[in-house]
Amino acid sequence: MVTKLITEYFLDEHRTVHRSSTPGTGGRTVLDRLLDGITDEQIQEMPVGAANSIAWLLFHTTRVEDVIFNVLIAGNSQVFDQDDWQNRTAIERRDIGTGMNEGEVASLSANVNVQNLLNYRDAVGKKTVEIVGGSPTEFWEEYADTERLTDADMQGVATEMAPYILEQVWTTNTSNARFLWYATSHALGHFGEARETRRIVTGMGMA
Repeated sequence: MVTKLITEYFLDEHRTVHRSSTPGTGGRTVLDRLLDGITDEQIQEMPVGAANSIAWLLFHTTRVEDVIFNVLIAGNSQVFDQDDWQNRTAIERRDIGTGMNEGEVASLSANVNVQNLLNYRDAVGKKTVEIVGGSPTEFWEEYADTERLTDADMQGVATEMAPYILEQVWTTNTSNARFLWYATSHALGHFGEARETRRIVTGMGMA
């Protein structure tokens, strides 16, 4: 019963970090508000005083969700590797962005196809809902199988940071339920950063 409540709470929170156009979301979301009235160029901009562009923050949070839920949780391939998303988004690298330097962040931000990045995020969000909704409640009490992340260039985990992530963060003695955090609170934390970037590049707060 407790685990059922956790997954229901997750799905409610998950809706807020995706666009309302994502199937199953409904209503105006935090991401809708973040993107309201902003241009693609402003999404790509890296202003002085802000560590990351909104584009990079969208990239990072979406890649983390994709890898965690499709590879680690479901044992499947990433959404990134389906429907030609890598070419459509113009994202040349496969990692999740952890450990990228300022120049790498700037390059990704300048070259990414913003609309297809958002469409990729929609696709990842839809798949996450399917995975969580289709998993039995007892699954979330089991230990996560992090060995699924050790092949094919860590299945998207930042190469240089992979040993630390696997040994200290994404450990085998962690329950599957613990990883629900990466598609909700993790994203909301970075969207707080994006909110400040939005204020700098547009001069407007979030409605």
